[in-house]
Amino acid sequence: MSRLNCPVCESGLSTTQYEGITVDWCRGCRGVWLDTDELTRVIETREAKISPSILQETLALARTGVPQEDSDRRLACPRCAQAMSAINYNYSSGIIVDRCPDAHGTWLDGGELGQVQAYSEQFPEPEDPQDSPESQSPFGAIRRMMRALGGR
Repeated sequence: MSRLNCPVCESGLSTTQYEGITVDWCRGCRGVWLDTDELTRVIETREAKISPSILQETLALARTGVPQEDSDRRLACPRCAQAMSAINYNYSSGIIVDRCPDAHGTWLDGGELGQVQAYSEQFPEPEDPQDSPESQSPFGAIRRMMRALGGR
């Protein structure tokens, strides 16, 4: 397997264990590359403790859309070198991650992995969308956003 390079600073990525999963990370910019299924596995594991300050910081980010500066940034996938797409994690978290168009994985800038984890633990996805009354309501996304912003 060839060594992966950081899409931000082009340094060689190192491997480390996070939540019992081997992930690729950059020692320079602290970004993390997660292969396709690794992000889901990290979110489901929940071993790392998320500090209240990271949770507050994460909830303050909540917004829809992708800022223009993030849309304009073109990072190359470490696996295939194609330009990745900037997406708003879970549509309204405000955490902008970069995803490979060929589903090789997701790039998270330094600090974003903790934010994604904090957001996911605050607003867990139901295992089956049919199980959640909120998911059946057309106002479910609005309610989630209001909770993220501190309203009920």
